[in-house]
Parts: sequence; C-alpha cells; structure tokens
Amino acid sequence: MLKQNVGILTLDVSRDLTKQGNLLYRNVAQLFVLTALGTALLLGFFIHHLLIRRLRVLTNELTTLEQQSTWHTRIKLSGSDELGQLSSGINKLLALIEQQVTSLKLLSLTDPLTALPNRREFDARLRQEFARQKRQRIPLALLTIDVDYFKFYNDHYGHPAGDLILKEIAEILASAVSRSSDLAARIGGEEFCLLLPDTDAAGAVLLAESIRSKLQARNLPHVASLLSDRVTLSIGGAIAGDESIEAFVSRTDHALYRAKHEGRDRVCFDAGATE
Repeated sequence: MLKQNVGILTLDVSRDLTKQGNLLYRNVAQLFVLTALGTALLLGFFIHHLLIRRLRVLTNELTTLEQQSTWHTRIKLSGSDELGQLSSGINKLLALIEQQVTSLKLLSLTDPLTALPNRREFDARLRQEFARQKRQRIPLALLTIDVDYFKFYNDHYGHPAGDLILKEIAEILASAVSRSSDLAARIGGEEFCLLLPDTDAAGAVLLAESIRSKLQARNLPHVASLLSDRVTLSIGGAIAGDESIEAFVSRTDHALYRAKHEGRDRVCFDAGATE
C-alpha cells in the first residue's frame, strides 16, 4: 500500500525578523571576538608582568654579578613562583661560594704551621702601612726576628720538634701584639716579623725585649746551641724614614745581622733615616 502526503507545512518568516537574527548573530560574534581579544591582551599583560619582566630582572642581576665578580652580591628577585625559587637557589649558591672564597683567601694569607699571617699578607700590609706613614707622618716600626741556631736545633731534636718551637714563638708574638693595626707574621723558615704602626723606636725596643723575656720564661732547651742551653732570639728593628720601602726593610735586616754579629740573643735597633 503506497503512502501519500496528507499535508504541507509552510513557515513564512518576515524579512525584518531575518535581518534582526542576522544582526544579533553578528553582534554576538563581535562580542565573542572582542572578549577573546581582551582576554588574550590581559593574559599577555600578566605573562609579561609575571614572567617576561621578571626574567629580564633576573638576567640583568646575573649580568651585573658577572661584571662585578663579587660573590657577596645577591639576586633581588623574590616570589614563590619558579623564578623566585630559582633566585633563592642562586643566592644560596652564591653564599656558599662566598664562604669558600673567603676561606681560600684566608688560607692563602696564613702560614699553615703557626697560623700567623704569611709572607704574602705581610708584604701587602707593609706596603699599606708604609704608604700611610708617608701620608700621615706617623712612626712605623718593623722588627725582624730570627731563632738562634735553629738549624742546629732541627739537626739535634728533629724537624717535628723544630716545628713545635716555631709554634711556641708564634704564640709569644701573637700575644705581644695587642692592637688590631699590629701584625705578627712568619715570613719564612725560622724568621718572623712584627709590623708596628704608630710606634716609635723606644716602644719597639721595649716590645722586642719583652718578647725575649717571654721566651726565656718558657725555658725551652737547646743543647745544640753554640750560645746557650736554651732557645734564644736575635731581633733587628728600624723606624721608617724618608726612604723607599726597600731601604726601610734593608735597614731592619742589617740591624738583625748586627745582632747576630754581636753575639745573638739581643736586640739591635736602627733609628736612622728619619727626618
């Protein structure tokens, strides 16, 4: 049996209603585009503010750190995001490096046996204090100290015992300097130096004699000495004058040689070359 259409439904929409529908569609589409564009711009602003700008700050901080080559500088970028955590990690690493560099610098300027400043630190401080003496016209004394017949001591008692003697003398010298500007240093072998800013000849000689007295009080045996059965010191000193730093040190050395030539176990002082 064949089916037949029983009716036809016809929908007649007016032209005005169609125009309104199309207009509404276009408005909704434009609103959607504008909303999407605004959201993109807002998102871009936040990305720039929170990421790109912070990345630029971090880059600038790292560039400054590289140019200055100073480990005490820290990255000034806080926050709980990944960049903030990265900056915090870098700062911790910088603190660790700074600590290690400080320790290495201290080791490079310290005599490992006696813990006194070494020759490098002494030379640097001598140049500094000599220049200050020139500018301010204040007295600067230098004492050079040598252990009498130390080679004989090492030959008789052995080098470990000789090291103990050097440590004993270092303790005496360290206790003898009470001002932060004074410097007691081991400059090599059995030779020590005392750098005494703002100290005249009388004060330097008094300090040198007190060092000899403190060593005598310790009564350290030295049966191999050609001078005494106890450890003794020869000390030479000078006051800086209107001369070069080399001439100043040379006068101090000559005073020490004179102390040895005159019998050792004594203080010889050269107060010449002053204005």
